[in-house]
Amino acid sequence: NLIFGKLLSCMSWEAPSYNSKERATAHVLRALLGGGRSFESGGAGKGLTTILYRVLGSLVGQNFSAFKAFYREFEDSGIFGIYGMCQKENIKQGYQTCINVMKQLENGNFTEGQLVTAINQWTMSNMRHLEVKAQMMEDFAREALVYGHPQRPEEFYQEIAAVTKKDISTLAAKMINSSIPAISILGESSGDDSDLHQKVCMAQFNNQPLIGKQYVRIGDKVYEY
Repeated sequence: NLIFGKLLSCMSWEAPSYNSKERATAHVLRALLGGGRSFESGGAGKGLTTILYRVLGSLVGQNFSAFKAFYREFEDSGIFGIYGMCQKENIKQGYQTCINVMKQLENGNFTEGQLVTAINQWTMSNMRHLEVKAQMMEDFAREALVYGHPQRPEEFYQEIAAVTKKDISTLAAKMINSSIPAISILGESSGDDSDLHQKVCMAQFNNQPLIGKQYVRIGDKVYEY
């Protein structure tokens, strides 16, 4: 649900399909970014150590109340994206943050420990998902339509466990270097956004910043970043 005065924004790219060899990498990439709301109940397993949650806890993240990655796969293609919630004046900063995070992954600026955590979180989450019979049967039916038979979960778990840092960096580079981004906004934005998509593309492909110096107020103090 939208909070008064805030809007939802999303930036997404073409991603691997059901039949792609990069499918497992895309799932781990999504888990690595993770995300959620600034304040979310629960402890371990809620993604509090993921990259996007750390963005929310940083100075830049004080202007946002949510950041989360998603991945949806289809027979012929897929979609990978990041959505966030913020005040309308911070919309460009939100898109710039999405680009920065993807370039961070492209450059390999994450640790083996973060990768292992993402793999374990995805695997445990999927195992819990399959404990619900209705969800398990839905997954089996979907896989039967795509592959002609249900997949054995342990087979895909092996593919997930085999994902490397190089795989993540290669897929991130492929998405942000060869896939034109799609952007969307839900809520009332500020000013004329007719050329916003063009500016986002320039930021992604040509490193042309969407924003200049930015400031954030925390309590009685204003910080520049």
